Amino acid sequence: MRGLLFWLVSALLAPAFLNAPTGDLNAFLQEARRIVKAGDVRALRELGENNDTIHWYIWLREQDRLPNWAVDLFPAPKGYGKPGEQWLIFHKFQLVEELCDRVHPVVQTPNGWRLGAEVPEGVETPFRIERHEIEIWFEPKARAARFRDAFVVRRVSPDDRALLMRLNAPYKVKSAKLSGEGIPLLIFEGESRPQPPVQGTWMGRAGGLLWLQSDKPLPDQIQIEIEYEGTVWFPPNDRISEKYALLCSYWYPHIGRLPARHRVTMHVPPDWIAIGQGELQEEARTEHEYRAIWQNDLPVCFFSVVAGPFQIGAEIRSQHSRRLIRVYQLRIEKGRAEQLARKVAQGMDFFEQHFIPFPYSHYDVVETPDFGFSGLEAYSFTFLDPAISLWACTHELAHSWWGGIVPNTYLHSIWNESMTQYSDSVLFQNDADQTLAMGAASIRMGRTVPIGKANVPRDTIMALAGYLRGAYVLRMLEYEIGRDKMLEAMRQFARKRAGQASEWSHFLEAVNEVMGSDYRWFFRQWIESADVPTLKIQPLPPRKHGDRWQLTVRLTQSGTPQPYRLRIPIQLKSAEGESRLEIVQMHSASAEFQFTTPFRVKRVVIPEATGHTLLRPPPAGSLSVEVE
Repeated sequence: MRGLLFWLVSALLAPAFLNAPTGDLNAFLQEARRIVKAGDVRALRELGENNDTIHWYIWLREQDRLPNWAVDLFPAPKGYGKPGEQWLIFHKFQLVEELCDRVHPVVQTPNGWRLGAEVPEGVETPFRIERHEIEIWFEPKARAARFRDAFVVRRVSPDDRALLMRLNAPYKVKSAKLSGEGIPLLIFEGESRPQPPVQGTWMGRAGGLLWLQSDKPLPDQIQIEIEYEGTVWFPPNDRISEKYALLCSYWYPHIGRLPARHRVTMHVPPDWIAIGQGELQEEARTEHEYRAIWQNDLPVCFFSVVAGPFQIGAEIRSQHSRRLIRVYQLRIEKGRAEQLARKVAQGMDFFEQHFIPFPYSHYDVVETPDFGFSGLEAYSFTFLDPAISLWACTHELAHSWWGGIVPNTYLHSIWNESMTQYSDSVLFQNDADQTLAMGAASIRMGRTVPIGKANVPRDTIMALAGYLRGAYVLRMLEYEIGRDKMLEAMRQFARKRAGQASEWSHFLEAVNEVMGSDYRWFFRQWIESADVPTLKIQPLPPRKHGDRWQLTVRLTQSGTPQPYRLRIPIQLKSAEGESRLEIVQMHSASAEFQFTTPFRVKRVVIPEATGHTLLRPPPAGSLSVEVE
């Protein structure tokens, strides 16, 4: 009852505040904080300049519930807003490959202050981070760590905007240096809103936003060093504890998640090990600590490290290229570890023979208990909850090509999940997990989204599109162009896009180059659209010719803006159980197909999960029709 009363009071008071003309930005900030603390999503949306300004409210559930966020106000970084403009940032811990802190300019309207259109995480900046030199000191008892990151930034366009970066909000920046010299660090948090200097270079921090700006143009190459720290306890994901430590969610500065090279030095307790991405460069153990240096020369979008008292449960070498496969466990379960190692080795052999060479000398599987029945690819290794490690290990391995060699920011789509699911579940495991059946069924589960716009793996609708329907559509493309050409296109994609953030459009370029013709029609139908044709089947009465039977089947498609180009499997069945499968191609709204069989056809069936096409049955019918 108290909750209902509070909601009614909020509903009455919020519009009164929002419609009151005011020049007081602090009052606007405090109201935004009150709305967030109250979890009032309706009032949050009313803060927007337009009805759809606050479009990200749809994600405000579970760990992303509104009361888990904080709100701060800060001056717009140079070149990204109008002079004197202020920005509002909604921030919290953000999960890897998922969402981001939300940034909106505060704009004056006839009805008072409002929030303008969001400044997206992938907003274009004139810089790129080329490489990081990171050092981490873990403090397991305090669930904390200290960090130092010296990174090199290169200019990619001539405009005089600030260097705009992201770093997960829980990490507190303590100092900043430019070319070895300390610069002012301004923290906009809580009631702290310092006055930016008029001259010189300084760094700003607000929520998960980090920026460098100067009264003069920044150099074409910049060397920055920041020191920061954080308490890291966000189970089932990032965590530091006396059991083990795991970092994977934006724990280093990045520009729109774009790929970069990195080298990481980790200091952990003396009875621990520490694993990073790439190749081990150096390690040393004393009575006080274990120190390991890892270097990844392959630019990737997401950095991960794992550390703890892990032991080697099994190790094996792949047959094709002798890659070392290791399985690490906190408590040795030798049988499962050996089974894991064998499966990964088999996957390694398959992927290397069909794609391009694996980019590392080894691959590690680290079993991380209490990881929420989940796992994450880290390209030279993966960490997995033991409950899923046996069936997910080769999926994560396949990500070393799709997400690792060819990076994906997850800002626009999860194309690499489609490619990985296709590579592992459909090609390597021959659809043992029924990916194709689930991909075909996904179009009947209510609301869906285009595969090319699915970009949040945790969202069920987007996951169905991005993982399962995406893998299904890639099998459709394989049938369209042939397996040899499909694999050649995948190899071409991997070679040409290595180290570059990529999208579906880049894979289309590889397909076109390999085929020597334009397959935009296929991507337009199945990747860019969520429309699926409805198919009506009309068999005409069969006729006998000598000892053979002839049947004409009329197919009519509808439900899409224009007729799709379809490759349709048609199964012809007799009353006695005889059967024949035919594949027909249809490019028009209606077409007739003639079949000659040694038996009288009694039923015409369009199988739904063969990987040839995606179809909907007519509202009052099915994809199985009796022949009169």
